[in-house]
Amino acid sequence: MRHELVRFRSIDRTWRQENFKLSTGAQQLSQATEGEPARPLPRLFWRRLAFFAGVPLIVAIYAAANNWSIIEAVGYPGAILFYLAHAFIPWWTTCLVTQGCWWALRSWQPPQLILLTVGTLLACVIILPYSNWVTGTLESYYQASHAEASPFAEAHLGFVSYAVRASLVWIVINLVFDRWVGLPRYRYSRPVTEAAVDINSDPGPMQAGGTDVQTEMAASPRFLARLPDNLSAKDLVMLKAEQHYIQAYFPKRRVMTLYRFSDALQELDSSLGMQVHRSYWVNKSAIQSVRKRGRQMSLEMLDGSSVPVSGPYQALVRQAAADLDLPVKPGGA
Repeated sequence: MRHELVRFRSIDRTWRQENFKLSTGAQQLSQATEGEPARPLPRLFWRRLAFFAGVPLIVAIYAAANNWSIIEAVGYPGAILFYLAHAFIPWWTTCLVTQGCWWALRSWQPPQLILLTVGTLLACVIILPYSNWVTGTLESYYQASHAEASPFAEAHLGFVSYAVRASLVWIVINLVFDRWVGLPRYRYSRPVTEAAVDINSDPGPMQAGGTDVQTEMAASPRFLARLPDNLSAKDLVMLKAEQHYIQAYFPKRRVMTLYRFSDALQELDSSLGMQVHRSYWVNKSAIQSVRKRGRQMSLEMLDGSSVPVSGPYQALVRQAAADLDLPVKPGGA
């Protein structure tokens, strides 16, 4: 009897994995037919690094290259250092101030453009004294050893001139990263598509066979309505929490949307998958194997990714591995 039960679990697991592969293959074929390449976005770490470090570095290099008077006075390395001081601290200060505005105004949820403008204008009040202090300090050192007029004098700016320049750069770069680079910037929500359903509205027509269309749609996780191409929950490999966002992993594709991880978990069918970490939910049908090394545990997924399993969820994963007849392998977590 036990042998037959193990055999049944093995057949059931094989069937579910083949069904998952067939569904993912159909999705890839659909994408190829529509001419949309299934190309994963760059890792979030590199996008953040580009925003928080790459942008101010490029701004400093560009500003130094376009100020020949400072280059002639202190050389290009000195000009770079001068503008690095004017780029990194102000950029990070604006990030912090705008994030503070985002949090303080969350009850009103103003449009993104207004939030970016308010954030940079408030940051300018803090940054301008610092900027003029940096310029004045370098100017005094230069005048102490040179008889000619200081080239740093033209770097002093009034509030209006400084705020206009800083606001334009800040708003444009944030919109570029938000719209095209894939790093959401200071947004409260993304417009919900027409696929979203109001469960309090009129029930609407019935399908042939007596199935309520709206009931089926309402049963689907609401966060899927924020994703493109009508992606299905059964094709979902895993969910990952990213601060106020969730990143949905599909075969050969990742999609990020502003949504609370805890809300997404409540909307998902418990029979479809399980939470294995405070930041991860996985589809049971997408699990390839379990890896165990000492107290560390991880899941190998069918798409090749690896998901960590934290201590409080390891018992749940062990039970799922037994129920689904998943192989447990020694090795990295």
